[in-house]
Amino acid sequence: MTLIVGILCTDGVVMAADGAATLGYLGKSTIRQKHKKLKIIGNNAVLGVSGPVGLGQRFYSSISQNWGSIKSLKQPEKVMTEIRLLLWKEIESEIQIARFMVQTLQQGGPFSSAITGSILGCSLAGKPYIFSFNEQGAPEMLPEDLMFVSIGSGQDIADTFLAFLKELFWKTSKPNLNEGVFAALWTLKHAIETNPGGVDYPIQIITISDRSGVWEAREWREEEYQEQEQHIDEIKRMLREYRSSFINSKSALKPPDVPT
Repeated sequence: MTLIVGILCTDGVVMAADGAATLGYLGKSTIRQKHKKLKIIGNNAVLGVSGPVGLGQRFYSSISQNWGSIKSLKQPEKVMTEIRLLLWKEIESEIQIARFMVQTLQQGGPFSSAITGSILGCSLAGKPYIFSFNEQGAPEMLPEDLMFVSIGSGQDIADTFLAFLKELFWKTSKPNLNEGVFAALWTLKHAIETNPGGVDYPIQIITISDRSGVWEAREWREEEYQEQEQHIDEIKRMLREYRSSFINSKSALKPPDVPT
């Protein structure tokens, strides 16, 4: 079970993920362990993969080995197409093996090892991008008029909450990097605290930004979230106070006049 979020900001990219990996066999879950799901590639890209850990490891290895030639393409359409070809090689081999195992075991559990989704945040020619890849490896570049994408079992919760934050704070604009970290952190916390199971702490956040003329990926330490945590707590407090003042106001309790 997984939740990975990518937020495209005015000055960079924010990638965030929960920290729970579910172990099991033949589609059955056994235990949950802590696991970092975001990996830095070539110092200016971040990959997050939902689904089997082993498949994610192979995705990371394949993209890392080819990242130098991939990023030299510079054009985002060519970059995501090249990555799709690399991912499909790994996905196709898993599907072929799963077909054989399904016939052998007479059950569909083996196909769970081939079902995955990925998000890649990176910089190309001095500009931030986010690419998502579905279970077939089919790519999609996050358009300029959108700011977020999420994958994993917590996607239903994350998408609706991120849409709420966008409507509230960034209806006609994109967040900056610090605001993106705030949005990603609150979304992960909300999903972890409301999801019936599967996603859990610790939260991992990596940003990609221009640092003194060089685009770099940097993983945030947990203590660096404190300012955003304070903003979240303050917004919650203000909403509770607003509700209290609204409920206790005379105008709120007065029924409307009945028409003649």
